[in-house]
Amino acid sequence: MGIVKLGIGLHDRVFGAVEGLAGNWFLGLAARIVFSSVLLVFFLNSVATKVGSGFPDMFILQIGAYAQILPSIAEAAGYDISAINLFPWKIIVLAGTCAEFVLPIMLLLGVFTRLTNVSLIGFIVVMSIVDIQFHGLDTASIGARFECVHDSVIADQQLLWIFPLIYLAVKGGWPISVDTILSKMRPQFYSPSAIRITDGITIATASKTRRLIVSRLKIRMLSSIENTGAAATIGTIVIMSPSNKAVFSENVARQNSVPAAKNQ
Repeated sequence: MGIVKLGIGLHDRVFGAVEGLAGNWFLGLAARIVFSSVLLVFFLNSVATKVGSGFPDMFILQIGAYAQILPSIAEAAGYDISAINLFPWKIIVLAGTCAEFVLPIMLLLGVFTRLTNVSLIGFIVVMSIVDIQFHGLDTASIGARFECVHDSVIADQQLLWIFPLIYLAVKGGWPISVDTILSKMRPQFYSPSAIRITDGITIATASKTRRLIVSRLKIRMLSSIENTGAAATIGTIVIMSPSNKAVFSENVARQNSVPAAKNQ
């Protein structure tokens, strides 16, 4: 039994130290670097097949873009770009090509990380649908879950592409990202999950979806402190962020709302 406790204690100390070293910066940065190292060049090369070479043709969509994104439309137009309608087909192809170029770069740099990753997930899903519906991807290439084949394009590869994007969409890419720089240039908003005073009494619960400027929240909380019967009990309001970090604190006096008894 002592050996088991020793092993558990050693496990907790080692991995607790690893977790402490990783902090809140490692996983987000690692997810961005891993995704970019595998797929950034792939996406950029894919964009290169959709535009011309050299200046200014590198900014002009070629028929390859339509053949890849909207193969049935390109075929119906006889692979003649001038025969393809501007709306919606040319707009769709232009938007898809720009997204394929811009979104992977934004992900690597950590720009609007959550929105960028949600957009990339949508892009990959649409890309998979186009591959299946319009490019005739066979069953083996589509794959399936929990089978011995591990290299199918859709069920294996693109699912693994999406997983780090889901993590980044939920957690963000902070603190080593452009988002961190941008956050210092805008007013600070918080969606506290709970607001407490140091003696442990919860004095209010704010909606997680309601964003309040700290100064407004401070005023609101000063006006809604619970009365405890103490004439002038001093406490500290601590506003907790969703990541459970104190983002604002203020010493306040909780006033007794019970009027003093009048002398008879």
